[in-house]
Amino acid sequence: MARFKFSMWTNELRSSGLQSFNSNIFTLCEEIAGLYRSLHSTEMWNQEVMKNQREQIMWYYGLQVITAAERDRLLSILGEILIDYQNWATVGNKGDGKLDLYVTTFNTMNNGGLLTIGKHSQLMTALSGVFFISSANPHLAESFREQFVQQRSAATLLSQCNALSRAEFFRSMADHLEIEE
Repeated sequence: MARFKFSMWTNELRSSGLQSFNSNIFTLCEEIAGLYRSLHSTEMWNQEVMKNQREQIMWYYGLQVITAAERDRLLSILGEILIDYQNWATVGNKGDGKLDLYVTTFNTMNNGGLLTIGKHSQLMTALSGVFFISSANPHLAESFREQFVQQRSAATLLSQCNALSRAEFFRSMADHLEIEE
């Protein structure tokens, strides 16, 4: 999945296909994934998250940028990621890091994240839906935090509670990954 996202974000996918990773980049991806699993995260997903991911893959498949085998492999990887999240949400952690996973039917926020360590906050947010900007501006970080808290107040927590809602949500997400030719 990292190869697909990297190729898409660097605008190489349409011209050169899926980019290969050398061992250094692969190792860096593994280190980032490990770091993510070790950190406490509070995440907000909407009902369409997997549908959107699937549509992204299908769009590139429709353009004949990726093959049917690549499409199927990417959808399979998304399924594996979904299972990981379902397991993590059930127990409330993703390795050493706590996971608070919320779901909302409608998200009013931009795609992004706020990393806070002590008094330092780093905001990363989407620009034009695909490109991200990063800022340490305290006013932007606080605005994002306030919007997140407001959005979270209308969302459903799936981590370690709401077992029925969690099962229904992940079943719906898995349904979005089905291939419709």
